[in-house]
Amino acid sequence: MKITVDIDPEMTEAEIVVRAADPEEANRLAKACAALEGHDRPPFLIGYRGHDATLLQLSAITRIATNGRTLEAHTATGTWRLKQRIGELATTLPSPPFLQISQGEIVNLRHVLTLDLSFSGTIGMRLDDGTTCFVSRRSLPAVRHALDL
Repeated sequence: MKITVDIDPEMTEAEIVVRAADPEEANRLAKACAALEGHDRPPFLIGYRGHDATLLQLSAITRIATNGRTLEAHTATGTWRLKQRIGELATTLPSPPFLQISQGEIVNLRHVLTLDLSFSGTIGMRLDDGTTCFVSRRSLPAVRHALDL
C-alpha cells in the first residue's frame, strides 16, 4: 500500500482519495477512512432520570428508542432520557455498531443475539436484554446492506 500526504494551506476541508485496482479493497479502505471521522466525539451520552444525570458509555447502550415525545436510551441499569433528537444521534453515533432500524429506534449491534429473517422479508432482532426489535420496511434496504444480508 502506498500513502501520500500533501499539505495544502488553501484547503478548507481534508480530502482522502482511495485508488485501487480491486473494488472490494477500495471499498474496505474507504470504510476504514470514514470510520476515522468520528473519533473526536466523546464515547458517551448524558442520560437523565428524575433529577439525576449520568454518563452512559456507548458500549453499555443496547438501544435508543422514542417513547411518545421523549427519546430513551436503554441499558442494563435501566432507561435514561436523552435530550438529543433521534436524527441527530443517527448521524453522530458510530456506525457500526449503532444502526437505525426505524424512524424511532437505533440498536447497538453488539447487543444483538439473533436475527429472525422471516419469509415475508422482515427482520426481527433479539437483544441480550430480552427485547425484540423489528426493522421497518423503510429501513430494510439500509439494514440489509449494513449487515451484508
